[in-house]
Amino acid sequence: MTYDLPQTPFAHLSSWVPYETRFPVRFGLCDPARIIYFPNYFDFFHAAMEDFFRDRVGALYHVLLGKERIGFPTVHLEVDFATPVAFGDEVKITVEIAKLGRSSVAFRYTGYRQSDGKQVVVATQTTVCTDLDAFKSVTTPDFLRAPLEREEKAAAAKKAKG
Repeated sequence: MTYDLPQTPFAHLSSWVPYETRFPVRFGLCDPARIIYFPNYFDFFHAAMEDFFRDRVGALYHVLLGKERIGFPTVHLEVDFATPVAFGDEVKITVEIAKLGRSSVAFRYTGYRQSDGKQVVVATQTTVCTDLDAFKSVTTPDFLRAPLEREEKAAAAKKAKG
C-alpha cells in the first residue's frame, strides 16, 4: 500500500520521542465553568491517534477505514484527569504504543496544559484491529504491525531509561 503522505518533522528527530499534537481550547469545547468539558478529551485522543497513524505508521486512517476496511475500535478505556484546562489555553497530547498484541493495540495518551506544562490527563485506550465488513477482530496486518512494533519498543526503552 502506498500513500502520498505529508512531510512531517518526525523524520528529522535525532532520537525517538513520543508523538505529539496540540489542540487549542476553544469556546465550544468548554462547559459553563469555562474549562474543557471532559468528553472532548476523547475527541482529542482519536484525532491524535489518526495523526499518529499518518505521521508514525505511514497510513491514512480514513483510507484504512474506507478502502482497506480495517478499523481500530475502542474496547477498553481508562482515564485519569488531574487538573482542568481553561478556555484560551492549549492541550498538548502525546501518543505512545503501550502494548501491541495479535490484534489489539493499546495507545497511551498524556495531556499537558500548554500554559504551564502541567500534566492534565492520562489515558490508556485498548483498540482491536477489526475487519469492518465482518465486524470481527483480525491479526494486525504486517504493513501496520512493523511500525507499531517499532513504536512500542521505542516507548518501552524510553520508559526503562526513566
